[in-house]
Amino acid sequence: MINKIHYDDDQPELLQLCEGHMYEYIEDFNALNKSAASKLFSASDLDAVRPDKNHFLIHNIGMGDYETYAQNKNGDGWPKQACVDRHHTFVTDGAFFREHRNRSKKESIGAIKLAGFHPDLRRIETVLWGDKRKAEEEYEMAKAGKALAFSMSARVPDDRCSCCGQRSKKASLYCDHLKHHMNQWMPEFKKFAFAYNDRPTFYDMSRVRTPADRIAHYLEYRFGDDELKKAASADLVISGAEWAEFEGVCVPDTQEADPFPVIKCAMLLELAAEEQWLTEHEHDKSASLKNAFVRDIIPHSAARELTDAELQEVRSLRPGSFMYEMAKRAAVLPFISFCAYATGKSMAETLEDGAVKHAATMLHSVFSRMLDLGNDIQLANLMESGGKYLTDCDAAKTASVTACLNTLGEALTIDPDALRHRILIQDMDYNKPRMDIESVKSAASNASDVLAIAYGHYQLNALCDMESISGEDISEPQKTLVVGHNRHVYR
Repeated sequence: MINKIHYDDDQPELLQLCEGHMYEYIEDFNALNKSAASKLFSASDLDAVRPDKNHFLIHNIGMGDYETYAQNKNGDGWPKQACVDRHHTFVTDGAFFREHRNRSKKESIGAIKLAGFHPDLRRIETVLWGDKRKAEEEYEMAKAGKALAFSMSARVPDDRCSCCGQRSKKASLYCDHLKHHMNQWMPEFKKFAFAYNDRPTFYDMSRVRTPADRIAHYLEYRFGDDELKKAASADLVISGAEWAEFEGVCVPDTQEADPFPVIKCAMLLELAAEEQWLTEHEHDKSASLKNAFVRDIIPHSAARELTDAELQEVRSLRPGSFMYEMAKRAAVLPFISFCAYATGKSMAETLEDGAVKHAATMLHSVFSRMLDLGNDIQLANLMESGGKYLTDCDAAKTASVTACLNTLGEALTIDPDALRHRILIQDMDYNKPRMDIESVKSAASNASDVLAIAYGHYQLNALCDMESISGEDISEPQKTLVVGHNRHVYR
């Protein structure tokens, strides 16, 4: 038996079709007849689930079938026939939970009243009842129009490799295609490697952390947190290195590294070459323009860090939306701000975190190490842009968030013209935090390693996104600047 977790934003094409809105809070029950649900559920169906005074109602779009929307980000394909035959198990076996606390229906915060497969839009939809007392937080957020994220759990007796057809009852028995190449193009088969889930039983619809919080949760898993290690030892296994691994999943420690995509590999090679040049010329006193740039400009060109208020604003966006908006402005998060964003900590806590300080000492060679380690698909996916259309559909992209992004864009851009102005007005005695060597020595090395590599993936994706959005190549001075900043996080 294998457990699967599917987040509501795991299928970008479905998310795009829904214009970024995967659920609808129904305050006026009569309005339900005017919603998308009315095209799927009959009037008598809807009348049967009219909420009483103690409950509220949400119409939710869960997942689309594989034939229309392809496999999801986690390498799971939900065939149309499985969706048609098994959607009813949401009602018969499932309930409305929070954060997948689904061991017993006694822990639920509501019920799943209806489930159906839309024959035209090719997706599973559900109607949820939330208990106003148990789901008070969700109720207040829904009423206020705040974004809620949902995720669903299913169990399958086994799944099937899209390439070789092997059926597996647990991830430890996966073939090489699923164990090491999940969601990768396999030229010999002329298809992607992913797992078909032919006989799912859906037993959980959960309101889950915001997508930004999932980054912190995943990094904690990679840090080796004791409680998460215990969870990982449970026999709750799903395919490959996917989101749900930190919801109780065990991934083999000996996964082979997958190569970087061609475009990213070219950029990574150039960044690693810049690292090597900086290392070789670190103490070079020559008067060449590049040496002068490295010696006199880079240490004083680093922008300010984010404030806690700014972090709160941007964390309301989906990570892909935030990454896209920053890349559109040719802006790169400084390392300490990145760590605060990724871990969910305050700036003050992050500045004094020994693991962060230790990670800062590892950044001078992070791109060379990434070449040696290969592509960590999960970390790379965490840090990649969501694209223009999905970003424009992000419900959290309010006027205040956009104003915050504009401010950050001006402060953090590496656009040459804007950067020139920033360097001219920069105080040469800019007071950056100093390194406490003792706290660095006591830092957890695994946490530091993961933070450093995660930041490297973020920088690499950001530069590739900038080229894609602008249609122009990142210049050598810009690459030198980005790589050089990694050596001046702390004075």
